[in-house]
Amino acid sequence: MASFAVTSVLLWLAVSGIAHALTATHTAGKSMLEHSFHVATGREAEHYWTSRGGDMMTRSYVPYEVPSNFSSGPTWTWPNELKEQIRHSPLIDADMNIYITSTTRIRKLSSDGDLLWTFKIDGKFRTCPTLVGDELLALESHSRSGEDSWYPILMSIDIQSGALNWNRSHEEYSVGMEANSLSSYNGTLFFSVTKESYTPTPLFQDLPTAVVAANSSDGNVLWEYELDEAVWNFAPASPGDGTLLFGGTCGSVWRLSFAGELLWRAGPAPPGNDAMCGTSGGALGPNGIFYNAYSRTTIPFVKAEGIISAHRVSDGSLLWEKKMPVRASQYPGVGQLGPDGELFVALPLGDNPFPPLVPEKAEEALVAEVLGPLRNVVYTLDAATGDVLWQSEEEPYNLLTAAGEREQHNPDDGSICLPDSQGIPLIAGDGTVFASSSHTGQLRAMKDKNSDGVIDPSEVSIFETHRCFLNSPSAAPGMLVAAPCWGPVYVFKN
Repeated sequence: MASFAVTSVLLWLAVSGIAHALTATHTAGKSMLEHSFHVATGREAEHYWTSRGGDMMTRSYVPYEVPSNFSSGPTWTWPNELKEQIRHSPLIDADMNIYITSTTRIRKLSSDGDLLWTFKIDGKFRTCPTLVGDELLALESHSRSGEDSWYPILMSIDIQSGALNWNRSHEEYSVGMEANSLSSYNGTLFFSVTKESYTPTPLFQDLPTAVVAANSSDGNVLWEYELDEAVWNFAPASPGDGTLLFGGTCGSVWRLSFAGELLWRAGPAPPGNDAMCGTSGGALGPNGIFYNAYSRTTIPFVKAEGIISAHRVSDGSLLWEKKMPVRASQYPGVGQLGPDGELFVALPLGDNPFPPLVPEKAEEALVAEVLGPLRNVVYTLDAATGDVLWQSEEEPYNLLTAAGEREQHNPDDGSICLPDSQGIPLIAGDGTVFASSSHTGQLRAMKDKNSDGVIDPSEVSIFETHRCFLNSPSAAPGMLVAAPCWGPVYVFKN
């Protein structure tokens, strides 16, 4: 059995040694509801699931119902025969075709599972692509020769043929290892990079500490904006008015114009320059409020409280803030409790899993004797007040490594996925919340059907994938697509 001293050493190894593990991965006034927003029209709005977080508001909400009873299993499955890593939510176009992005390939499948084309690269797709009209805009992380450093290549892929339209290399920038997003609004691409002045640490060779804007027609850079706080899994939101909103991992919130000008900054000062406090971020509601989930400790993998703040988009003023008993580890979702229901925030909290640094038996001893089991919980909060509506927690997880991480994987995709505690909660039009576990690989559909503020077992449907999720399921009318890190992709259809 592990002693406390041994445990302390192992925890230190986890913090200091994770960089090596990741390197191995790389190389292998008015009421709030009265605010009016411009809704994306035309090419940005015609597809069903366009990017991380679903759409330009990154709130992981769809206004229609999707399958939520998993008792009959999926309609069909893409088997992932090459055992590739699937880091991102699949995208869904206007014709219900599905785009699955692995580390080195993008595949387009029909809604019935027929393979339509495959696009392969030499580098890595660590960044979630985005659907815009007839294009799939993507970012390839390309290795610098002889260095543990990666630079971005922007590209446009024709969604009909799978052919490359254009690409543009930007060797002046470095990109990191997180599962961020390439976002496109009104002809401008946005992505995160490591700022030039960043000093590498043993834990992070590169850290997302700057935002870059590029022309979406050719990939030429328009401007860059440096930050003093990490924006992990960068997925900005836009109300469609020519401005961009995003949250930092330690609580800062920024609103920039599309010209790169700071309109306001809100939230607490970071606890240090280039601070990294977790793996969470923010989402934009249709009520003129930006909701940012964050923590305040810069020590990874320790249990800590989470915080959610609500900022008015117009001026950044803090409307409410709530401290939670579990660490904020993922972006929230924002949706409605049914077509005419109240607006709520689905807040994912939990303990991030570790890389597989010690044998499984040693993990069990660490959990039993010192650390306690890992937790994963979803809270739903009233969007106007922050009051808790209901909460649902997974069974405690008595290991440290996420399910599926110890299996054999495609060598091109690296040895680990290293997910957050869970994917972004997906909210369907009837108020059902879908949670995807990075501990066990459970996909859970939850709804407080009797409105008693309690989620009982009869109000939860569970599908077991036995492989961890890094990102949320995706949705289109009558269709749900779930993609664990290492497993098959599961498609549920009405």
